[in-house]
Order: sequence, then C-alpha cells, then structure tokens
Amino acid sequence: MGNLLGGLKLGPEVDTAAPAQTKHEPPQSAPVTTPVMGPAVRLLLSTLTAELRGKVLRREENQRDSDYSGGGFFHESKKTLFLFADGSFRYEQYSFSRVSSGGMSMPSRREKTDLGTWKVLMFEGKPILGLLGKDGSVIEWWHPTLRGGQQNGQYLDGIRWDCHPMKD
Repeated sequence: MGNLLGGLKLGPEVDTAAPAQTKHEPPQSAPVTTPVMGPAVRLLLSTLTAELRGKVLRREENQRDSDYSGGGFFHESKKTLFLFADGSFRYEQYSFSRVSSGGMSMPSRREKTDLGTWKVLMFEGKPILGLLGKDGSVIEWWHPTLRGGQQNGQYLDGIRWDCHPMKD
C-alpha cells in the first residue's frame, strides 16, 4: 500500500524549496516540487487534525444471508482506531465469518492490531488521514471530512464511523 502514496512522506520533513539555478546553468525542465500550501489548506489540515486528535473511531458491520435449505452465511467486522494526542495510533481489526450448508459449518476468525503514527495531510488535492507503521509502511489511509456538527460521528471515505473522545 506504500506504493499507493507514491513515496509520500507522512512526517514533517517535506522539503518545499525548489532547487536554485545560476545564470551559467542551461535551462532545465520544470522541477518537481511540493506545492506550497496556502492559508486555507493549512487551516483545513489543522482543523481536521484537531478534530481527530484524542479520539476513538469505531465501525461495525454485520451481514447475514440464509436459504431455504438451511444453509447460510454470516460475516461480522469490527474496527477500532485510537488516534492519540501525541500523534501515535492503535488500529484494531476483528472479523468473523461462518458459512454453513448441508449440516456443515466453516467458521473463520481474524484479529490484527497495528501501531504507529498518524497524520492529516494533502494528497492529490484532498486531505487524507494516513496511518504509518513503525517500519515506515503505510498501513491505511482515508479521506476524512469535517464533521460540521455531526455529533459522535466522523466520515472516512464517505463511510460513517462512531467517534468519541478518549477516556482518561
């Protein structure tokens, strides 16, 4: 998933200075630089960061289907994202599935926890919430939206997550 961000750094070490040219150098093609953020973009990023700092986001899904023969399918997914005030995170994912047919049942269960740092920044003209693992890999990223009065909810990629302040 690190390739999805094209080598984008999620830390504060982004260099926005264009290389200097002297009169004696031949003209070069346009240098690739990180665009300088205007005040509106900086305000958006700082507002989103403040809105997410110290929050717990949770999302749960359940799917169930059955047929007349007694067979069926069940899937449950739970995700919990802790965005600590110091810029670190803990992302817990749990899923359970069961398929049954003809009196047989096949359950499957998975649990995963990731740790690292989080940051809100611009990518391809849109704000993203990025999770960076301890090894430097991108674990996950979403496009967050300002809640705009949305009580106890936060949208990531247009999907609502429950959002509450962390308890001490």
